[in-house]
Amino acid sequence: MADTKTRSSKILVVDDNPSARKTLRNMLKTIGYANVTDAEDGDVAFDMLKARQFDFIIADLYMPRVGGLELLQLIREEPSLRDLPFLMITEIGRAHV
Repeated sequence: MADTKTRSSKILVVDDNPSARKTLRNMLKTIGYANVTDAEDGDVAFDMLKARQFDFIIADLYMPRVGGLELLQLIREEPSLRDLPFLMITEIGRAHV
């Protein structure tokens, strides 16, 4: 089980697939992360990151508008967000052109 500090961490889940966001939210809550927010793409997520503080980001690599790699680049270029921990995920077997 997660420790007290971990349970209070603010996590942002970013994925264009609503089912994937829900699954990740539920998995995180099951293991003790109670403060989980989500966004449907990197553009929305970046606006959220500028408006409030998060402790960790989990983002899908492939998303419309602003994908995970672009979001990571925006975060690393922003001095106030530069050191924010970031985990990139993707669906195996997902076809992209």
